[in-house]
Amino acid sequence: MADLPAGYVYDMGPNTDRWVGWSTKDDVVSHGKASLDEDWTPYIDAAIEHATQQFRDRTGWEGDVREGPYLAGLMPHEEGEEFTFAVALKQDNNGWIYVWSPYELSWLGDHR
Repeated sequence: MADLPAGYVYDMGPNTDRWVGWSTKDDVVSHGKASLDEDWTPYIDAAIEHATQQFRDRTGWEGDVREGPYLAGLMPHEEGEEFTFAVALKQDNNGWIYVWSPYELSWLGDHR
């Protein structure tokens, strides 16, 4: 598995409770096993751990989670990449949402 980039972290505020297009880890792992007979668990675990470390290092995230982490598939950026994910979660104490992506998602505004 390739090293994940520092990527882009977005501090979204408590602006949504709707996670349309986002999936839980279990849903993504189930899809990989059912449709491709592949276990994506190690990659997904690494992406979630990396994203949460970026949240800790670059935002005020305190480590508590109300919802998530959720994953959203992204189109491969480079030839040879099979898939990658954005990771998001909602902090419990104030509902703040944090999003990590290996690629810039400019429509989300400023990143850290």
